[in-house]
Order: sequence, then structure tokens, then C-alpha cells
Amino acid sequence: MQGKNAVVPAVLGMVNAVNRVDFATAVGAFTDSAVIIEDIPQYIWRGADAPADWLSAMGANAARLNAQSVLMTFGQPTRVEVNEEAAYAVFPGQLRLVAREANLVAQRISPFSSLRALCDSTNCVTIRKRLSMSY
Repeated sequence: MQGKNAVVPAVLGMVNAVNRVDFATAVGAFTDSAVIIEDIPQYIWRGADAPADWLSAMGANAARLNAQSVLMTFGQPTRVEVNEEAAYAVFPGQLRLVAREANLVAQRISPFSSLRALCDSTNCVTIRKRLSMSY
């Protein structure tokens, strides 16, 4: 297991890859046993295909909202825990969907524990996003 110093770059690297529309890099950041819980249907994704399927669902959601772009911004973590098998980190942040009609901004707390750099076993399984929406 890598230490706490690896957590922030791992999470921000995945977020930056999503923002650059570099989905191969973003998907590659997750473990094969990833579980992603999100506020969009299907709400939960599991396994090796979870990251790609989740990103597809995020894209479909953005299209449904007529968003022209999506930008995730994360601050410094409010909690980072690391042991020999897994890591858990909580990041405050914002999701911004930019559309012609209006912008949608979601303030979020995002716990992470499934990124490859955060774990070296199948015991790392959850990414959750809790959103509070503002229009």
C-alpha cells in the first residue's frame, strides 16, 4: 500500500483525466473491483467495467441536461486514512455542468477508495458522491 502522500495525486489525476476527456486514463486509475455509487441511474456500478460504464452514464446525464461541458474541481481532502490493504479519502469539490440555458453546479463531498494508487488488493471497493444541487 502506498502512503497518504499518494492519495491526493491519485484522485486529482483521475479527476483531471475526466476533465480533459481522457477517459482511458481515468478508467485506468480504478481497480478491477471498483464499486461506484452516484446520484444518476443506474446508481451503482461494480467490477472492471464500472468506471467506463459510470463515465458513459455521466455523459448521458450531461446530454440529457443539454450540458456542453462538465468540469469537476476538488479541494484538499478533509480525511485520508491508509492501512496495509486499503485507503479512504474524502474530498470537497464541485461539479459544474455548463449548458446554453443555465449552469448547474453541484457542491459535493466525494469519498474515494477504489483508485489503483490507493490500494493493492481487492479490498478497495467504493467511490461515493453525495451531491447537493444548486441552480
